Amino acid sequence: MHRPSPRRPSPRLLTPKSLLTFLTFLCLSLSLYTFLTLHASPPSTLTAAEITSKNLRIYDKSKHTFSLQPYSKTTCIAALVSNEDEDIDDLRIALKSLNNLNLDSKTKIIIFYESDLTMSHTNKITKSLPSHHIDFEYINFQTFPELFNPSVEESNWHKRSKWGYHQMIRFWITRVWDFESVRENCDSLMRVDSDSCFLPSTKEGMRLEEGIVYR
Repeated sequence: MHRPSPRRPSPRLLTPKSLLTFLTFLCLSLSLYTFLTLHASPPSTLTAAEITSKNLRIYDKSKHTFSLQPYSKTTCIAALVSNEDEDIDDLRIALKSLNNLNLDSKTKIIIFYESDLTMSHTNKITKSLPSHHIDFEYINFQTFPELFNPSVEESNWHKRSKWGYHQMIRFWITRVWDFESVRENCDSLMRVDSDSCFLPSTKEGMRLEEGIVYR
């Protein structure tokens, strides 16, 4: 007796919902693989001391291995000051207050000045933080971007000079990174103003006497 051959099920097309599910699963799988690859354990040739030292761990994607590169840059603290006695005195207080931060001895201190500082000024500044070497860098505020005419343009805010405030903003946003002392030595830069002051840890809230509650 002839038996009919079993019928093969007809192929089913992927519905939009099932296709979306498949693509989502594929993306998650690739993301998980990438995460596991990037966070793979370093090869046994690296000692624990090397891994915890101040070195950069460079990942080679083609070899799936880590290598070490000496890490010589450090944290820097920078301030911009004029040659006015009031600004110098304020900066000295700010520098003294840095002792409350338990600074690393390798922290680099850079003072940028826009006008001539006297020997008396620099001596007062360096004596404010004798635990650290302080570098001084001159910044010229009389230069302007190309195509900008300072004699034609109008300043929307000024105090001591027409463009002094704008030049200060420009310096902190872009020009500070033009200095080799910053670019070659600093991994991160903390700006300190001449009127800054760092206090030790305190349990009192800011403006507590005014009844302001922080949530």
